[in-house]
Amino acid sequence: MPKIDIVIESFLLDGRARRLRPRTTKWYSEMLERFSKRFPDQDIGTITPTMIRRWVVELADLGLSGATQHAYARSLRALMNFATSEEHITTNPMLKVKMPKQDKAILPAFTNEEISIISDACKTVRDKTLFYFMLDTGLRVSETANLQAEDLQMNLREVFVRKGKGNKDRVTYFGESTKKQLARYFVDIGTSVPESGPVWLSQHSDQHPLTSVGIQVLFRRLRLSTGVEKCSAHTCRRTFAILNLRAGVNIFELARMMGHSDIKVLQRYLDVLDDDTKTAHRRAGAVDSVLGKL
Repeated sequence: MPKIDIVIESFLLDGRARRLRPRTTKWYSEMLERFSKRFPDQDIGTITPTMIRRWVVELADLGLSGATQHAYARSLRALMNFATSEEHITTNPMLKVKMPKQDKAILPAFTNEEISIISDACKTVRDKTLFYFMLDTGLRVSETANLQAEDLQMNLREVFVRKGKGNKDRVTYFGESTKKQLARYFVDIGTSVPESGPVWLSQHSDQHPLTSVGIQVLFRRLRLSTGVEKCSAHTCRRTFAILNLRAGVNIFELARMMGHSDIKVLQRYLDVLDDDTKTAHRRAGAVDSVLGKL
């Protein structure tokens, strides 16, 4: 019966063979390393549900958040599923272990005022365009950095996202204001609309593509200059989700635009809309709106 670290190595190799994103494989590696160190030289078949529960409690005692505990347990569940399918073990111990409860934190989004403040703080045409674009399309940082000119349909105001998370292609959209800002950006870099090559260029190197790290540095700079603590690229994505839900976009259509395989992640955003629901009821509640007029 193989040791845990050997099974982890095989599991990561399987992930690479299935063409998981390098970032995903790295995440699994980092998550599972803690479990491997906790049970060094342990045969995987000797791991019991009680041992796993004790490990999860130890994570909690370290002060890790519910979301982080859940992430560790999720990675271990994937490993044990793999070990079962590969017949390294006959009984999956995770089947008897309930996943740690995650904290129901309300994910922050930009207010209208914060959007205006950040927009005004952008010092270059590129920075403002990038902020508009990420807010309007909901693209992830890596998807934005990897965007090629041929995948940007200006006339249709569409973005074709190639090989997003999970290696899935999808289409998302942007509005007229972002289209105009994109046109300004292309003029600023000396072209009308490029036919090929990266859309986003570094301002420190001629025609050198902007990287994911470069985008994160930009938002860090904006956070420091505006004092908006939640100023990040991912907050643009959350804001995109919430504004679309408020506008009445179907949650399943929104999941497709954002590249989610299901609506579980988006359901967390619905908590932010509690006040909207209250307002909607006060405006359209059946008794007040119908009987109250009698």
